Amino acid sequence: MSYCRWSSDNWKSDVYVYESAAGIEIYVAGMRYQGDAPEGDYFDAEHRAKLMAWLRDTKRESIGGPSDAKAYVADHEEAIDILERLRQEGYHVPQYAIDALREEME
Repeated sequence: MSYCRWSSDNWKSDVYVYESAAGIEIYVAGMRYQGDAPEGDYFDAEHRAKLMAWLRDTKRESIGGPSDAKAYVADHEEAIDILERLRQEGYHVPQYAIDALREEME
C-alpha cells in the first residue's frame, strides 16, 4: 500500500512512502521539479500529454537537504517520526501520509 508517491500533491512530494513485507519504506528525493505541473484529470489524454511534456522538459534541481536520497525502513511510529523530521528539514511531506500512518496505529 502506498501512502504517497513522487507524484503526490501535483508532483511536489519529496518522499515516496509505502508498506512492504519489510515495514514502512520511505525514500527521500535528492532532486525536485521546478515549477508547477499542469493540473487536470490524469485519465484525460490531452492532460496526460501535457503532463508528460512537463515531466520531460522541466528542470530538476538538487534539494540540498541533509536527508537527500536517503532510504528508511521503519514501523508505523518510527515512520511518523521520520516524516515529521523530514518536514522540519524542509522536505515536502504530504500530511495525509502522516495521518494515514497515525490512523493505522489506532
